[in-house]
Amino acid sequence: MLPLIILLLLLLFETINGAVTVKNKNDFLNNVNKEEEFNLGSYTVIDSSTEINVTSNTFKLTGTSKSAVILFNKNLVFQKSCTNIEFYNVVLYGNFIFNSNQKVKFNTVSFNGYFIANNKDENLNPTIEIKNSQFNLPKTNNPNELTGFNLNISQTSFFGNNLYNMYLIKFSGINKSHLYNFSIINSSISGNYHNSAIKSIYANQTIQSVTIEKCYSGKLLNG
Repeated sequence: MLPLIILLLLLLFETINGAVTVKNKNDFLNNVNKEEEFNLGSYTVIDSSTEINVTSNTFKLTGTSKSAVILFNKNLVFQKSCTNIEFYNVVLYGNFIFNSNQKVKFNTVSFNGYFIANNKDENLNPTIEIKNSQFNLPKTNNPNELTGFNLNISQTSFFGNNLYNMYLIKFSGINKSHLYNFSIINSSISGNYHNSAIKSIYANQTIQSVTIEKCYSGKLLNG
């Protein structure tokens, strides 16, 4: 009887406050789309054989210690049904795809990868917010790219890779009749002498107190 009580208490501890504690890949893969909040306290590799599709209404990943590092070996894909997404106080490795998700937040995050955000629905007004973070582009030809999303960046640093003829951020509204807001303030962008900084079209753009340095403009870049 006592071992059973201990087991139940452990299970309760693992899901305290409704959040699953992630200690290995199974803690995450077995609970994604079943639970909405995940706590991470140590270095964890999510080794999946396929892309990971997130369909739950909410997804929140929170680091609970300075050792909170998570690595995804396959794309983490957020389907339209996931309307509220948040990453907080965590180191991320991997590539993320956002599909018309209403609200995405990166807060106090170190992101080592790239994200692609796609929305072609003119009736939606999705937003990605990035603050107090650092974004490091890996050795890839993919920039951080958004179509049909608002983007608000504050107090964040972007660092490029060593590949030429690409941007760190590519931003586009849906068309000239459907502009989206692009705001970056109190931040910095370094192209590592290889990348260009920003390409934006169909945008209401605000750039304020931003340091842009070490950027490259080659023949294949337009903008």
